[in-house]
Amino acid sequence: MSHPGNLYADSRQRTALKERFPLQFDCQHIGHDWPDGWHALVADVCEKVDRSGLDIRWVQIKEKFGTLRLYWTNHSRAANPFFEQIGKLIQETEEASSSTCCKCARRGYATTVGGWWLTLCVECQIHVEAYGQLPWSERDAED
Repeated sequence: MSHPGNLYADSRQRTALKERFPLQFDCQHIGHDWPDGWHALVADVCEKVDRSGLDIRWVQIKEKFGTLRLYWTNHSRAANPFFEQIGKLIQETEEASSSTCCKCARRGYATTVGGWWLTLCVECQIHVEAYGQLPWSERDAED
């Protein structure tokens, strides 16, 4: 059983999303690893990109300075009006993550835990702080 403070305990959600949108995740990448609480935000972006027909690949999706970060590349040379919209879509998603708990998806706020900026609700902050106090050998390994 995973510790309630592990932000990345449910890798199955990330795997399922990658299987649902294989072209978006079909590239050499730096990493696709986002906290569990932001899964719906990432899924929403993937859905909108899929509906747009834009041929993009996610180079990196991660948490940085307490918010979600999404980096992409385009493998198509064709012009697409969605290119102008993707910046706005990503900005809106990143802004939404700044008030969404990265652990449980409830309303969160910016805080620091062990020197890291995170967006957490009060309850999850307690669990994440406890998890951070565990020795590395006792922390959950990803599924």
